Amino acid sequence: MFFKHLLFKKSSIVVFNDFDQLTAFIWVPLFYLLRLKHRFAVILHDPDRDAYFSFKGLSGLTMRCIMSLMDWGMYHEVLPNKWYYNNNVRYFSIPHGLYETSKTENKVLSAELKTLQSKSTVCTILGNIRREKNYEMAILALQKCNNLHLLIAGQNASSAYSIEHLKTLAKVHNVAHQITWVNKYLTDAEMNSVLKHTDVLLLNYARSFTSQSGILNMAAPFAPHLLVSKTESALYQICQQFRLADFIPADDPKALEEKFLEWDKNQVPLAANWEAYSAYASWAHNIEITLKHFNQR
Repeated sequence: MFFKHLLFKKSSIVVFNDFDQLTAFIWVPLFYLLRLKHRFAVILHDPDRDAYFSFKGLSGLTMRCIMSLMDWGMYHEVLPNKWYYNNNVRYFSIPHGLYETSKTENKVLSAELKTLQSKSTVCTILGNIRREKNYEMAILALQKCNNLHLLIAGQNASSAYSIEHLKTLAKVHNVAHQITWVNKYLTDAEMNSVLKHTDVLLLNYARSFTSQSGILNMAAPFAPHLLVSKTESALYQICQQFRLADFIPADDPKALEEKFLEWDKNQVPLAANWEAYSAYASWAHNIEITLKHFNQR
């Protein structure tokens, strides 16, 4: 349908944000027929980070096919070194962009979190459950951090990494009572409750992580305390540039434990830093950068 739509449209620049990798070998040749009239750009979200296919090499091959069609590649702060990135493509960085938020909260969840905050420091790991978020490190740190309560909110990203494994780990080490699980896709109201009523948002990614974080851009309007691992990622670069977080070495259980033990839940986030980041990450700034590069063709 989209192909037919473009077939009869005037010359334009077509930007791909979401696309189907599985069928790339079918639809990319079709879109090549449109290159006499249109130009193409893609927003890169490090698409093979999570082994989109069980055979990761196939993910790379489909992306190489897709990139062969593109005139521009747009990325967030850091462009990972991927073998399938075509040298003939013009790459440029754009902000990730902030997510729209409302003020609505889930009253039941907010009340539960307020009660937890009155007794403990609430540390939240938010978003899809993925191995690279180092849940095990946070769970094991609870053994020495009696005043810490861990909130793990999100759903499984894939069957390859099990929430049940994490729950078993917590039981074995006698810290299950220090963890609240919200294992589902959060509604907007639930997301607002979690972001408003957490003392520290943990983004302790593995060293292999190279992406930006959607969670950062959901959380920005709430100006939360962040604890971020030092990785070669857009997330770390942005948090360092705008001074949005405290930092720990990546994949270092001892450093995480020590940071938890010294954490002051009464510290005040620097609102000015979050305001500066929000201006940078605005959609107006995103569009300004994009049009500047498109006009240079």
